[in-house]
Amino acid sequence: MGVQIAEAVRLTLIGMGVVFSSLVVLYLVMVLIARLIGPHAKAGDVAAAPAAEPKAEPKAAQEHGIDPEVVAAITAAVRATVGPGARLRRIRVAGGRASAEPAAWALAGRQWQMARNADGPRKMQGGR
Repeated sequence: MGVQIAEAVRLTLIGMGVVFSSLVVLYLVMVLIARLIGPHAKAGDVAAAPAAEPKAEPKAAQEHGIDPEVVAAITAAVRATVGPGARLRRIRVAGGRASAEPAAWALAGRQWQMARNADGPRKMQGGR
């Protein structure tokens, strides 16, 4: 029985050693590849690149009356985040409202929240 346990422990240690060694080798290969390839385009490189003129406003922007400057800003942010090959296909207004004026319930909620923050931690009437 003691021989079987010793054999099991030895086999376990060999297996764990092989797995750990493999992970170390994979890590070193990844570090080597990262150093050979170099970092991806930096934010300054993307910002310094000349911006392409948009050929037409996206369909959603035309339907909802979104300002072309807002579309350009969103497109620039997407390209800066994803990369220069990114293409913006559609902009969808959340909630279906393109109006700059917020809904009455949203204003009431903001006022309640601001009053709550201004009054401190005590509870307001009608609040939670």
